[in-house]
Amino acid sequence: MARTLWLILVLILLLVALCACQPIFETAEAAADQCTVEGTWVGSYSGGPWEDPLILQYTLVPLDPAGKRLSYVMRMVNPDATFRIKPFETADYLSDLVGEAVKSGPGTYDISVFGYGVNEREGDRNEILYLFGITGIMTCDGETISQEALLSVYAADADKDNDGFPDEGAEPVFCHPTEFPAAKPIPMSPWCEPPAEEAVIVTDAADIVGTWLGVDFDFYHQFNEDGTLSAATSPDIAAENTLFTGEYWFEDGQLYMKETEVFGIPACGEEPAIYEARILANGNLSLAMVEDSCEPRVEATNRDHAPVR
Repeated sequence: MARTLWLILVLILLLVALCACQPIFETAEAAADQCTVEGTWVGSYSGGPWEDPLILQYTLVPLDPAGKRLSYVMRMVNPDATFRIKPFETADYLSDLVGEAVKSGPGTYDISVFGYGVNEREGDRNEILYLFGITGIMTCDGETISQEALLSVYAADADKDNDGFPDEGAEPVFCHPTEFPAAKPIPMSPWCEPPAEEAVIVTDAADIVGTWLGVDFDFYHQFNEDGTLSAATSPDIAAENTLFTGEYWFEDGQLYMKETEVFGIPACGEEPAIYEARILANGNLSLAMVEDSCEPRVEATNRDHAPVR
């Protein structure tokens, strides 16, 4: 009796454990089922007598709304089209391998792609030297895809009926299982940071002659050829719009500005303001304060300015 009770208790504990684990199994399976292979991927393959790895690009496009059947293009970026097999030593290139991937389970797809080794001929159609097929299983984990594959290579004469595929019963020249390691999706982020805008330090008054509008600030500076300066809140810097007039000059590579007359605003005084002037790559004039005790002038001047005319 005691033995029977003990066995019942063990069974109950096992059932409880299985029930507790079931959500974990279901969650893992659901995650794998949500895994998608659509998109463009890049991977590499190291194997055989070649020194450099083979770079591969995979493009998979859904053929149905559920994404269970996909068009599949495999491109070998830097293949040795000869495979170092003597009958194929004149091969000039390997075509893209095209085919399909069909969902076979959570995170797995059956794959089949097919292509051709080609010898270029002048004045005629290029010669098909061999037929190349890859079948296998593709697996995804949400971040990468990998493939267990069987490589099959047939000589061109294995396609006697010229339908593009080896005839039934034809013997392959090469039949070898392999694995294509994890491939990553092509990222959407920029590959590089653009260089910072180059700015040219201004040391000659002639380089800033003209009218400039403050960026994000409606205030116009007009630098005249005779070394005079006007400022206004309108691009038409006529007498009725002018807020102040003054003088400007360059000294020791820096821009000096001094008021001579103001109209309707507080005066900044006779002490000249000193700024560093730069022409930016976009053509704007950047004025950076070096010394200026007049806060309203700093607010209007210490910024970038776009050319008006």
